[in-house]
Parts: sequence; C-alpha cells; structure tokens
Amino acid sequence: MFRALTGWMFAAVLLYGVAASAEEKTNDLLVGDKAPRLEVSQFVKGEPIKQFESGKLYVVEFWATWCGPCRESIPHLTELQKKHNKVTFIGVTVESEEKEIATIKKFVEKMGEKMEYRVAIDAAGEGGQGKMGQSWMEASHQQGIPCAYIVNGEGQVAWIGHPSEMEKPLDAILSGKYDLKAEAAKFRKAIDEERAEAERQKQLAESLRSGDPRQVLAKLDELINGDATIENSLATAKLSMLMSLPDESDKTIAYAKKLIEKSFSEDFDQLINVANMLSETNPEAIGLILPKNAKYKPDAKLVKLARTAIDRAEKVGKGADEEEKAMLSAISAQVYFADGQKEPAVTAMKKAIALAKTAGMDVREFKATLRKIQSEQTPNSSEPKEQTDQPKK
Repeated sequence: MFRALTGWMFAAVLLYGVAASAEEKTNDLLVGDKAPRLEVSQFVKGEPIKQFESGKLYVVEFWATWCGPCRESIPHLTELQKKHNKVTFIGVTVESEEKEIATIKKFVEKMGEKMEYRVAIDAAGEGGQGKMGQSWMEASHQQGIPCAYIVNGEGQVAWIGHPSEMEKPLDAILSGKYDLKAEAAKFRKAIDEERAEAERQKQLAESLRSGDPRQVLAKLDELINGDATIENSLATAKLSMLMSLPDESDKTIAYAKKLIEKSFSEDFDQLINVANMLSETNPEAIGLILPKNAKYKPDAKLVKLARTAIDRAEKVGKGADEEEKAMLSAISAQVYFADGQKEPAVTAMKKAIALAKTAGMDVREFKATLRKIQSEQTPNSSEPKEQTDQPKK
C-alpha cells in the first residue's frame, strides 16, 4: 500500500550493479594514496591552479548546480576557506558538458560572496562523465555529491567524505595531530566491507532469478553463516522469503519476533520497515515470491506483530523529527487497515499527512493512501457485509 519504503529487492539489484562495477575497477583511490591530477576545462572563479604544490594543503570538493545538498554546503565551505586562508579550496562541478557551462557561470555569479573560493569545471571525459569524476569519485567508490577530498602537503589524499564532516579532520591535519595511517586503514576497511556487502547482494540477486523462495532462503543462510551483522543487513530479505511460504508460518512468526524483540529492538527505521512488511497488502511491494495469480492478504498473526513493531518504534523514536513521525504514522495507518480497523487507520493517515506537511514533504502519496483506505474494504475486516433488504415474513 505504501510505496515510500522502497523494499529490499531494489537494494539487491542496485548493489548488484555496484558489485559489478567494483569488480571491473583496477585503479582504486584510497585515503593515503597520491592524489590524482587536476583535470579541469576551466576555472570560472578564482586564480587557476594547474597542479598541487608540495607543502600546500588543498580541498577538492565535487558538486553540481542541480544538487540541493551541494548548494546547502556552499556557505559552509566559504566559512572554512575564510577560516583557513592558507588552504586552497576548489569546487569542481561534475557538469562537464559544453552546454552546461553557461548555467554554471550564471550560478557562480549569482552566489557571489556566498561562494568565496575557487570554482572549476571538470574536463569532459568518456561516456558523459568528467575526467576527475572518474579518477577521483569513481576510483574512490564515492556514489554521491557533495564529496570532498583533503590533499595534504605531501600530495596524498588525507581524507574523503561529506563537506559537513570535514572541519575536524582539516583542523587535525593543520595542527599536525592527524593520524593518516589509522585513517587510511579505517577507510580501506570501510571499502572492503562495502565490497563484501555488494558481493552478497550480487549473489542474492542471482538466487532471486530462480523464482524459488526456498532456494533464496538457502542462499541467505549460506551468506549469513551465523554472523549477526551480516544477518541484520539481509534480515528483511529473509523475512520476505519466509512470508512467501504459507506452510512456514511458525518460522515466519518466530523470525519476525526475533527482529522486533532483539535484532532491531532499538532501531527506529528498521522497526518501521518490519511493520511495513508484515502489514503490506501488495506482495510485490515487499518482494514476496508467490505462485502466479495467487491471492494474498497479510496474515492476521503477522499484522498483530506489526502493531508490536509500531509500538516499539514509538518508544525508541521519542526524539524523531517530523518526517520520521510522519512515516511512523503512515505505517501505523497501514497496520490498522490490515487489521480491519478502518477508523483508526483513517485517523492515523490524516495525522501522517499533517506531519508530512509540517516537515515540507511531498504529501501526494500520503493522500493517495488515505483515499485507498477510505474507499476499500480492509483485508482482515470483521465487519459484516452489507445485506440486501429481505421480505418481511
């Protein structure tokens, strides 16, 4: 019913693509490595720089005019540039096509003093991607922007991450208190973990092609192999496969309880996700593998557990923001609906819409869900069906 939670199957397919690209990559860029060359088509603000100079510190930040988070980070980067006037900040836009140059220049000019550091345009590369986008972003396994790199006086990449998290490592590097060896090991470990997870998702995606939930379950158990951390990353996939097997209802209930009471007992987002899965009326939305044309409705016992997950989420999410509260209320409405309680479902959905509006969210899907709740009969409804008039005896 509620599509805002995208489901684990999409993640499996997405990460399968990431794993494939990781296998093809031969030149990684990791923390501690020598920084790649500066390859830009032109500087649109500030004095041009051709190469990194020994003994000088640089910050290279990738951004785009169309990127909201990038625009939000610009004033922060300007503050850091003013604070550290011996550090050279360069904002490299990933928009490298000729037709985009006018838009970039207009944007930078309009920003004025709010964007008070050097700005350059990535040199055009192959496949529509800029050269630095390939040699920096792609090589270091960074999937999104804004993304910043600190290059130290030895020409090494000392740090990679979001600009909002850059101030502390930058101060440490400038003060000589930065442990590059430890940070390099930490970054490499994170990349290795991402690769391992991507490989697991690749194998999972391959097993899904069988269309056999038992075969997928066997693959999941093989991948998990008793590792609690790995199991948590694959838990919703396992729950989905168990839910695909009506004759395994006892195992499904036991596993759902384990997730709610142990594995995810303190995880607000995962508790909502589990509640969504257990009460969803559309099997495709949660990745169930069912026989063709099979009718589906949420199991009443699983719906009760969904309510337990919602109650638990309310307790652990007391400090949740308006957007999180909106999602909680929306899934709570779904649970009420699946449990045959239409009025509470409508009330909860209206609350979700109000919270979503306050949070500045797009409420179109929320409203569509409300209309669906109001117009359809609940799947586990105990209300008597409307009867036609009978002739009096």
